Amino acid sequence: MRVVEQFDSARLPKGEFEYERAEGPKIRIHNAPSDQKEAIAVRRIILSALPSQDVLVLYPQRQFAEAIIDALRVAQIPFSATATLPGDGLPLISTLNTWLRTPEDSLSFRRCLQAFFEGPASGVPSDRARKPEKKEERERAFHLISELWQDVLTGDAASLWDALGTKQSQAPYAGSFSAFSTLLDLYRAGKTLPMFTERLAESLAPWNSVPDFLSEVASWVELGSQSATFGQPPNVRIMSFQAAKGLEAKVVCVLGLEDGTMPRESDGESLAEQSRLFFVSMTRAINELHLFHARKRSGAIVHRSIYRNGQPPDMRRSRFIDAIPDGNVEAVFHPA
Repeated sequence: MRVVEQFDSARLPKGEFEYERAEGPKIRIHNAPSDQKEAIAVRRIILSALPSQDVLVLYPQRQFAEAIIDALRVAQIPFSATATLPGDGLPLISTLNTWLRTPEDSLSFRRCLQAFFEGPASGVPSDRARKPEKKEERERAFHLISELWQDVLTGDAASLWDALGTKQSQAPYAGSFSAFSTLLDLYRAGKTLPMFTERLAESLAPWNSVPDFLSEVASWVELGSQSATFGQPPNVRIMSFQAAKGLEAKVVCVLGLEDGTMPRESDGESLAEQSRLFFVSMTRAINELHLFHARKRSGAIVHRSIYRNGQPPDMRRSRFIDAIPDGNVEAVFHPA
């Protein structure tokens, strides 16, 4: 409770707690060199716990789970993960399939059109653009896309696809009409799979790389296998802090415990609220509790640059860890 006491000044005193187990192993604080080495350490913990103990792996954001999932796949360790992990690429292709079969389906085409304009083939600035002129250009492009609906609502066009066809010579419509016309022609030809998949990747960019594609396919297959499996679920569960409400496990691993991630300080959530979430996550453990922080993480995970002016990576372990009494923890340093 020291964590909550330190960061929640408004908390009312609760008195002394009684514990079912007066003694047990200390909390292990793992200092990992990177995401990949962290995943290997977690896998080692899981292997030592199975099959007699179940394991719960908790993360602050789903990106933190990807290296763990890859490590478990390599070792062929069954696990369950929340349904948000597979990704959006295959659902997008499913939506495209719906439109290709029924071009008058305006809602499906709107989703595909959105993906096109969010991708590199459109030339429209991304939502990460910071320059005012780029942001204005992006807003103007999406405003013009929304105007296509007007022709559908007034009856001047039978569908969103037809409305795009009437404006195909105008920017920014021209590139999108050409891209979807080509996909429609290749679909109807029916015997040009390599060309179709190449155009699909160029037009909609459902994945950034081959590993992203393969990872999503594997995730969807695993999700389907879990849904079709009867009996007891796997002994390893991977989920977010929030999704673990009410759950317990003999062994618990908590990831992402660096300042800037846990706690965050830019999204309006107070330190007090986050300290309570962290404390509750720790209470999920029955026998063993492992807390992980890393000396280096991918920018795609932490969403910021950790390198500045040639200095060592700017990664500090969470202040929540520092609030745990020294007598209750055991430090574990993992070399690079």
